[in-house]
Amino acid sequence: MTSEICLMNRLSIVLAADSATTVSYWNGMEREERYFKGANKIFQLSDFHPVGVMIYDAADIMGVPWEVVIKGFRVSISDKSFNDVEGYANEFVHYVDENYSFIPVDVRNKLFSEYIRQSIIHLISVPEGASRDDRIAKASALHDLAKSARYDGKSPFSELEVKKISEKYKTSIIEKFLEISKLIDFTYLGEADEYVDLITFCALNKISQTGPQTGLVFAGFGDHSVFPELVHLAECQFWDERFVPGRVSKTGPDYETPAIVQGFAQTAMSDTFSLGFSADIWSIFGDAVAEEASKLVARIEDALGCRLDEGKKADFLVSSHESIRHKVMAHALEKHAMPLQRVIGVLPVDEMGELAETLINLQSLKEKVTKRSETVGGPVDVAAITKGEGLVWLKRKHYFDPSINSRYFDRRNR
Repeated sequence: MTSEICLMNRLSIVLAADSATTVSYWNGMEREERYFKGANKIFQLSDFHPVGVMIYDAADIMGVPWEVVIKGFRVSISDKSFNDVEGYANEFVHYVDENYSFIPVDVRNKLFSEYIRQSIIHLISVPEGASRDDRIAKASALHDLAKSARYDGKSPFSELEVKKISEKYKTSIIEKFLEISKLIDFTYLGEADEYVDLITFCALNKISQTGPQTGLVFAGFGDHSVFPELVHLAECQFWDERFVPGRVSKTGPDYETPAIVQGFAQTAMSDTFSLGFSADIWSIFGDAVAEEASKLVARIEDALGCRLDEGKKADFLVSSHESIRHKVMAHALEKHAMPLQRVIGVLPVDEMGELAETLINLQSLKEKVTKRSETVGGPVDVAAITKGEGLVWLKRKHYFDPSINSRYFDRRNR
């Protein structure tokens, strides 16, 4: 995990990221994680144009470090430019999708098959020491799930495409399903062939939750950009042989919005700074309001000795809930977000960099004192992008001492 932030005003965009990275792998039947604090997450996307990219979540794509892929893309596009940042993002997705020198077809198929195996483990695993009745209940529930499984629209592929992939890997999945069932002593109901196609379908859809995913944040200026732009590709991963972004969003300052503050990955401190509360508190607040409102109506009914019409009561609770949330959010925007936007809108680049670094350090401190595993930490890298100067580093770590590596800079300057 990580913590990253983007501050934008009409002149510039500042990216800041910590250096923590999480390495996940399967050790037998158990998923294990290791944490390191030296990862690079901000990169210059073009040597000639003012565009950068920031990554979070998985640090590699099918075993190839994102840093290698991004630097290969930088060489590939050379001085090619696009009208907007979205053009760079689309070109990058096409590059990853079509560049088989980084990830050959056999590697894509092999690793995709491994993701399916992990999904099957997730589907059929039972807690250690589970009783026979618990195992039977799990088998029955899985059988029911398999029977009811249908295309739910959450996949980046159509139902027809998902079924095509299912058929392609059917034999492999049957073998893995039987192998894993035997390995963990899972007794499935009936014959495997009776429902293994549906299990295949469930496993393929489960990949969107269990497979390694990366968030890509493209930021900077296109040839026709007046103000800086940000394009966020969330939940990027390979589906079979295709590289597919899960969700795509675009933002940036304009003639009405002077500034943007947007966090990525772990955003509790940046959210609190921007709105006065974090996303988890907002969610808990909404649930608490709904619960207490229902209890209040029930107490009123008991006190009056009557019952309200269920339909009208439901409408009343929903409208009250929405009204309360709207008023709280309106207050947060008026008293926190809007004043902050006005200030960031006129901040010079160096002060924007200091603010971005501070917010990352606050998130790192929060993780350090509240969690056993420090998933945010290490040196903070800060980069600024303006249309004239391009991407410049305000703060950057090196794994080597620049003072004793002059030949490195000589090579860079050739």
